[in-house]
Amino acid sequence: AVPSVIRKMQLQGILKAARFPKLKISIFGGEALSSELAVAWARSAINSHLDNWYGPTEGTVACSRYSLKSGFFSDQNYKLHATIPIGRPFN
Repeated sequence: AVPSVIRKMQLQGILKAARFPKLKISIFGGEALSSELAVAWARSAINSHLDNWYGPTEGTVACSRYSLKSGFFSDQNYKLHATIPIGRPFN
């Protein structure tokens, strides 16, 4: 999904703590994923692995990935960056 979906869910009151406990994998791409939105999603999808994927629009595929580890959310590391890195290229 695009990260703006998270913001839309916040505005509609859908994104609440532990709202999606059965979700296992969350992949965002298509636009910058802010740390604020990543944390909001992680609090809602508490058991989900969260990836930020990047790829040029022309290719319509992802070419890099940054996986957020659980410690990223628990120790406030997210305040170091305004957006989540785009990560390393796929091999």
